[in-house]
Amino acid sequence: MADIDIRELRAYEPYCVRCGESGPIETSAFLAFAWEQSHQCDEDALDGRDTDELSSDLRSA
Repeated sequence: MADIDIRELRAYEPYCVRCGESGPIETSAFLAFAWEQSHQCDEDALDGRDTDELSSDLRSA
């Protein structure tokens, strides 16, 4: 019979609490963290657009 070595792998799945999107399952915490940092949440984009519209309204007044 073959000599088999069983190893445990840790997997990290980044998850956005605001929009519910999850990133790719990674074996590296660093790569999961990088996804979290680069994730562009749809709600964040809406929040950013609202502040831009407010700023332009204030400038035109």
